[in-house]
Amino acid sequence: ASPVPARRAPGSDSALGVAFGVVAGATGSLSFTATKLWLLMAGASAHPRGRSVWEEPLAWACLVAAGVTTAANMVALFAGMASQEALVVVPAYYISQTALTALQELALFSLFPELAAAPLRLVGFCAGLALCLYGVGVLGQRGEGTGSGARDAGGPLLQVFHVFGRGLQ
Repeated sequence: ASPVPARRAPGSDSALGVAFGVVAGATGSLSFTATKLWLLMAGASAHPRGRSVWEEPLAWACLVAAGVTTAANMVALFAGMASQEALVVVPAYYISQTALTALQELALFSLFPELAAAPLRLVGFCAGLALCLYGVGVLGQRGEGTGSGARDAGGPLLQVFHVFGRGLQ
């Protein structure tokens, strides 16, 4: 038997697809962070007095972590796509990956105090993140009584894009 459940019909319970999307997003954000850390170490080793990045055990740990989390990301994303339609899995993936990556980077580079010290910057950051997450969520919504066509598959924002596109023709 296959470890991945059979693909569900559109409109069926989407919790499994959302769960796979969130797991893929979490592992993807961890992969980004491990890769960024390795690149920072590689950049520091380019300095004339720096040790080679290949001599640093932490650099090797970052590379292994990036490889493992990338593989886990692919498995979770592929399993999600096999069990549920992309309209469910992809928004969960992008929303969780974007939010978790932003939080990880703020924590890793100790940017929370700097962000909190500038209220306007904090409001802008939160509004930008919320707008990105909302946009992906809206694009991932299925309208009432939609068919399987690309024009019918999106939420209200996607319908605005279609109307705008027809106006340009």
